[in-house]
Amino acid sequence: MSDRSARPRAQAAQFQVRGRFLTALALRIDGSALDDALLAQLDDQLGRTPQFFSGAPVVLNLDPAPADPARLRALVARLRGQGLRVFGLENAGAMDPALLEALGPVSYIHL
Repeated sequence: MSDRSARPRAQAAQFQVRGRFLTALALRIDGSALDDALLAQLDDQLGRTPQFFSGAPVVLNLDPAPADPARLRALVARLRGQGLRVFGLENAGAMDPALLEALGPVSYIHL
């Protein structure tokens, strides 16, 4: 019996790793300006061009990051309620990780 026949057979991989390019909207918001006026402006813009934003993946660029975590939660909820898919945050490095986790399926990009 040869050494080749004594070796275990390699199994076929049960997964594949593939690269993907994802086009997403980048929405830069001054985190210190998360107020009712900003939300009203966003609602107006989304209402004027709903087909452009419907189901769009969005990365929020928070520079500077908001001081009030409740305002960020409200913004993310509002955008998701308008049909946008917020999936990432940029410049949120100074924010509490527990808050960021509470936002749901969001990735955090620290620039």
